[in-house]
Amino acid sequence: TIMLFFGQFFSKKWLIIGGAVFIFFVTFAVPLLSARGMIDQSSMERATFWGEANYVFKEHPLFGVGYAILSTDYMDKDRAVHNSFINCYASIGTFGYFFWFSLLCLAFFGNWYISEMKPETKEEKALVRVARWMVPCLGGYYTAAYFLTRTFHLPFFLLMGISAALYRLAAERVGIDRINDKMHMVHNKFWHWLALTPASIAFIYVSILIINKMR
Repeated sequence: TIMLFFGQFFSKKWLIIGGAVFIFFVTFAVPLLSARGMIDQSSMERATFWGEANYVFKEHPLFGVGYAILSTDYMDKDRAVHNSFINCYASIGTFGYFFWFSLLCLAFFGNWYISEMKPETKEEKALVRVARWMVPCLGGYYTAAYFLTRTFHLPFFLLMGISAALYRLAAERVGIDRINDKMHMVHNKFWHWLALTPASIAFIYVSILIINKMR
């Protein structure tokens, strides 16, 4: 959250590099620290839950096992998955995950684009200010969601609602065609959104396999 907040005032290149380092640390360094007794056992048990959910997803990849029954009917001892992303694609499959994950990305990048607009009126300044706060807010929520099962909780839908309202307000000022083109929400660029879903699932799935092997 802190990195995203201050990252708005610095080069995007360094923000991307910092984000990549952070993801690498969480994905690969934490298991190594655990093997040396530097991470508590309860935290590392989450990797086991993630692996179990991935196995369930492997058996039901297209539409998942169904909403709200993953933990009760498929997880050992009714344990929560403790990962909103895995919980989503294991519960409602690749088909449902496409809409959920695309919504996350559209909200984040939409707010990022709005936060970089040059306001000319008092109302536009307020709009940009809210978007600048929403970027680290969403980033922090998404990061926390990777370690907690918050896939369909109320705060998620509240953040998406605020992001949709900001997107609409910005579109009224710069034009819906312009903002849609910037967000690749046009027919000749929409394949980018289609590619995000399998790419994210593949990264999460493979990284969990690596984490469990490194423990």
